[in-house]
Amino acid sequence: MEASQIPFEDIETYDDFPEGGGMEGFGLSGENIPSVKPADIVDMDIAIVGFIIMDNQYKEKDEDPDKVLAYEFVDETNTSRLFWHTSRVLKRQVEHRQEEGQIPFRTKLVLKESNKSGGRTYYSFV
Repeated sequence: MEASQIPFEDIETYDDFPEGGGMEGFGLSGENIPSVKPADIVDMDIAIVGFIIMDNQYKEKDEDPDKVLAYEFVDETNTSRLFWHTSRVLKRQVEHRQEEGQIPFRTKLVLKESNKSGGRTYYSFV
């Protein structure tokens, strides 16, 4: 059974995310899935069922991220969608879940404020 076919309520939640990195990719389980903006799903209960890491074709400056990730998720109605982001924080978090064999996993995408970067905000799974 593909991860996106598991009933939402049967998908595990896990402890807090540690800092870390890992391997590249966990292929997406579906084709022609609609995408949404990350801001549209902030604070929603979702389940990440797959992700893929690709080169950032929109990289213009040296400080721009080299990679972009597509995250496949389902919501409480088991509707599959994608969101795209270059966040290193989100990348580390899903790579850790992959290393631990914990994909799919239930989570929320939240917007946090950094204490180190003068109040800059960033996305994180919690």
